[in-house]
Amino acid sequence: IFTNNCISSGCHNAGAAGGMVLLQGQAYANLVNVASTQEPGKTRVIPDDATNSYIVIKLEGRQMNGSRMPMGGSALNANYIQNIKNWINKGAKNN
Repeated sequence: IFTNNCISSGCHNAGAAGGMVLLQGQAYANLVNVASTQEPGKTRVIPDDATNSYIVIKLEGRQMNGSRMPMGGSALNANYIQNIKNWINKGAKNN
């Protein structure tokens, strides 16, 4: 999902702002239990809590700052968002 929708758009590749590099081998360390640089008090991915994970908030367009992700593109389809939520709600394992 990240490769096809976030990296290929040029937003979350090697030069991503705020450390949001989502390349394979780097995405986990940049997402899970990492504070958001855009929204103080929010965490990018909170294991077992997709509803309050900032990545889900951004994908669903519920953010207070910035734009819905992917920025400038079509919203991810419901299956992709649900897959991300399922991964988070199952503990956001590094797999």
